[in-house]
Amino acid sequence: MATRRALKPGFVTFIRVIVGLIACAAVMGVLMAAGVFRGKAAATSRQVSSQIALPSVQDADGGTHFNVGALPSNRPFAPAAGVQEIRYLGFAWNSQMGMMYANGGPLTTEGSLMARERIRLSIARQDDTSVMASQLVACATQLSGGAADCSNGVHFVSIMGDGGAMFLHAVNEQLQNATHNPNMVAEVIGSAGYSRGEDKFMGPLAWRTNPQSARGGVIAGVVRDGDWNIALDWIQKNNLCYNPDVATYDPNCLNWVATTTYLEPVEKYNQSACEPRPEVQNGRRTGRTHNTCVQAVVTWTPGDVNVVQGRGGLVSLLSTRENASQMPNAIIGIRAWNRAHRPAVVGMLTAIGLGGQAVQADPTRALSLAAQVSHEVYREQGTTPDYWQTMYTDVHGHDAARSSHGRDDPARWESVQQPRGHDERLRSQPRNA
Repeated sequence: MATRRALKPGFVTFIRVIVGLIACAAVMGVLMAAGVFRGKAAATSRQVSSQIALPSVQDADGGTHFNVGALPSNRPFAPAAGVQEIRYLGFAWNSQMGMMYANGGPLTTEGSLMARERIRLSIARQDDTSVMASQLVACATQLSGGAADCSNGVHFVSIMGDGGAMFLHAVNEQLQNATHNPNMVAEVIGSAGYSRGEDKFMGPLAWRTNPQSARGGVIAGVVRDGDWNIALDWIQKNNLCYNPDVATYDPNCLNWVATTTYLEPVEKYNQSACEPRPEVQNGRRTGRTHNTCVQAVVTWTPGDVNVVQGRGGLVSLLSTRENASQMPNAIIGIRAWNRAHRPAVVGMLTAIGLGGQAVQADPTRALSLAAQVSHEVYREQGTTPDYWQTMYTDVHGHDAARSSHGRDDPARWESVQQPRGHDERLRSQPRNA
């Protein structure tokens, strides 16, 4: 059996950075091969010309032997000399469960792992990456003016690691335009966890049975985001093509309806949203107009749950359950601040890593508390703390599109049996021999 040893802050930082950078470098190659960085002249429908072979992953056995000890209190950790204030924006994403436990609340509480590291962390939900970018720019602009710390914006955001290349490309351009300071660069400094089956490409059962029947299909999602990569991977594996122009419709390829958040695709699918689009074939307009309706989505929890409980009728075609190493949570900050506050960065990552061990070691107490904090941070309508804890473990439920003779269609039933939490365990420790 693997032995357990305490995390050393330097090693935590190193392993997190390596994971994030490998993910970003790999996806950059895929995106370039797919023509993402080409201009408008690349609007001809095309196939994904190359593919990254994701490494296999053997999960550590969690924090089985980790001593959780006393739980954090619910009393706020007060500002004090030597305490570093940090502001953080992230998606509603269970990869952050260890961070939630480590902090004790949306704002660090007394007795928490974060408080022990002399960190006062404020965690807030943000689903729009453009807002995340603007908040990093606000902080960097203040730092570039000579401030030792920033009171504007945020210090860190977290996004899907395989979407990091596109995010960093865009935000670093904004940072240079705003500050003209080469030290104001966004970088990956660590990870809070992984997605393990939660992020997925959901489509009709017919597409799984016969992928070629997906030609002319319409997918809604955040274009160039991590979940978009899942769909592109499926498209490549099945020798299909996709239309990169989100304003036209190609009957021979997969088409995209672009959204700004991961829940918007689900709303469009549940509402059977349609829009008229000019038809194209081989990059040329045919003169016909097609009523383009959303048939599939790329999303993650609670998006997949909302599909199942809403309109229903979709199955998981490919997810981070199969692509287990695709999607680490990537924590991104400003290089100048990170270097000037290295002890705080190391302390924050150490607390997050230990929090990951705690929720694995003690699902009764630590995971329950982390789910409570998640509920307070995410503020997802219609959910409870139990919702986030349940979504962290295996889930079974009823699809809204049940068969007319009273039995659940097995294909539709399958769509809600994707393991989430068990397959989404946080990478909170080195893999010991």
